[in-house]
Amino acid sequence: MSSMPGPGDPTQGQDGPPPGQMPMVSPAQLLGGSIPPGAHDMLMGLQGAAHAGKVPMQPASGIENKYPNLRAASSVDWHRVNPRLLQLLQKEGEKSGDTIVLSSGYRDNQYNQGMGGHPQSKHRLGLAVDAHINGHPIGEVIDPQALMKKGIAVGGPNGDPAHVDLVGHPVKGTQPKGSSVGQSSNPAPSSGP
Repeated sequence: MSSMPGPGDPTQGQDGPPPGQMPMVSPAQLLGGSIPPGAHDMLMGLQGAAHAGKVPMQPASGIENKYPNLRAASSVDWHRVNPRLLQLLQKEGEKSGDTIVLSSGYRDNQYNQGMGGHPQSKHRLGLAVDAHINGHPIGEVIDPQALMKKGIAVGGPNGDPAHVDLVGHPVKGTQPKGSSVGQSSNPAPSSGP
């Protein structure tokens, strides 16, 4: 069986993971050194490719307790995402029988700017997420026109097929503190990853 990564491992930095964080391991390490056919794809489908082939060994985010067909990395702030968007994604997951994995949710201005997000990104308002199904962007798995009919726009200004925005009427009172989202009856154009 492979050993867990430790100090000096290139995926952990010179001194291992930061205090309080669990180590990152590859799917092969997680499965004891060998990967049965299809297991790597299954693990990547659950986590997406955001971790460069590493599966984070951190507790689940808890989203599955409220939305059984959704998962989110522990670093994703899904609590401040508009519940209507999460409900719509949950319904899509139920309908298709798939698990939808969120790789990005609400972002405050500082985090959004630091990661190169669009200055007007709907992530900053809790009205957008980046989502994947079996490791593929949601807009490549589910027809974007079908999602639009349900109030979910795919793509944002950069055309990212993982980025989805809630369009239409946001649920009143669910925006993050300090945001000022209008209650327009017209769907808002998609505005950023």
